[in-house]
Amino acid sequence: MAGAPVTVTPLLGSVTATATCPAGTVLLSGGYSLSSDLIQVTVSRADDGNPNQWDVTATGLTGLLSGTVTAYAYCTTTP
Repeated sequence: MAGAPVTVTPLLGSVTATATCPAGTVLLSGGYSLSSDLIQVTVSRADDGNPNQWDVTATGLTGLLSGTVTAYAYCTTTP
């Protein structure tokens, strides 16, 4: 399950992208994709308050260039 892409620029500071498992499923793991090598991920983990959500926090590294970070939640159905 992919979350919405979040724009990252050095001017914005850190931003967080999220992906949430649909109802009736549980989170197994998560990950992310970046549109630029000039983005640094500082956090990639399950959300403390919502165990079915994956959070990714990222920061732009240089200049005025922007890019996107997209969080992914890998989910499974409950038995």
